Order: sequence, then structure tokens, then C-alpha cells
Amino acid sequence: MKLAKRAKPHHYDHGTLQALKARDAETQTLVWKAEEKLLLKIARYFISCNWDAKALLQDVFCDFLFHYVDSVRSPQAIRNYLCIMTVRRARRFKERENQKKPIEVLYDTPDPTTQIESLIDEQSLYIWMEEALCALNHKEQKVLKLHYGHDLSYSAIARLEGMSKQAISKKVATGRNKLLRHVHRKQIIRQSRQ
Repeated sequence: MKLAKRAKPHHYDHGTLQALKARDAETQTLVWKAEEKLLLKIARYFISCNWDAKALLQDVFCDFLFHYVDSVRSPQAIRNYLCIMTVRRARRFKERENQKKPIEVLYDTPDPTTQIESLIDEQSLYIWMEEALCALNHKEQKVLKLHYGHDLSYSAIARLEGMSKQAISKKVATGRNKLLRHVHRKQIIRQSRQ
């Protein structure tokens, strides 16, 4: 892909690689900031929605830092590994989006209307949560994704983001409250229409 060739390469040494393998938060943050622009360009090449591209990138970087960094043997391979992970996941994401079909449900119970109602409620909740997530600012989205999606502690997120533990706690609480208020508002509107 031409994007990777045009970007300035970052030269990492063995100390950087060892620090990443040791889960050093400062090194993780530096590598993340150095590679974020390029990886976001790659993700946006495949994914049109900016929020989806950023979410995918957060997943890639978290998986790299906490799982795949141990398999990297050369410091020069860090950027290439991240680029390959981003391209593969973005392509898979795009393929899944293109193949989305309506949900088909098989009913085993004698009264399928209760399942249909619960399915509608689940679908509505999913749509409402998506809308609510898009309404959050980037920092709130990122912190919620890291905390709930990757089960990271407040202190681990604080080290990655270069913020205090209290600030992360406040961002999580604010984001969670915004999500709950949005869903609650949607439920009230739906009930008033019935």
C-alpha cells in the first residue's frame, strides 16, 4: 500500500521494543502518538465512518500492545506489524459491513410474539447505544472503549493516555451517564408513542 511508503519511518531501537514488551506506559504512549496518523489514514482508506476507523484503530493498538508485541523480534518491524494488523482488520470490517443482512430468528417457543418484542427492544437498544456513542467526544469514546471493551483499569488507561487516574474515572462516569441519559430519553419517547 502506498500510504506506508510515503510516511516518514520511525526508527525504533531494541530498548523501545523491550520497553513495549515490558508494558512501559510512557513508551506505549510515544509509539501510539508516532504511529496514530499513519494507521488512521490506512483505516480510513477502507472505512468511511471516522468513528468506526478510530474504534478499529484503538482495538488494533490495544491488541498489539497487550498480545502481539511479544511476537515481534525486530524493532524495525513494529510499524510494519501495526500497518498489517490495521489493513487486515479494516478489510475484514469492510467485508462484514458489505455482507450485513437482516437478522433472521428461528423460534423454538410456542409464543413467538414475545421473542419478536424482545428482539425489537434489543435492536432498538443497539441503535440507541450507537447514536449515543457517536454523540460522545473522542476522549470519552476512547476511554469507555478501553475500560469496557478491553477491560483495562483506570490506572492502565491513565498511563496510556497521559492523564491522571481521577480524570479517567471522571471521563468514564461522564460517558456512561451520557449513554444512560440518551437511552432513557429514547425509551420515554418510545413509550409516549405507544
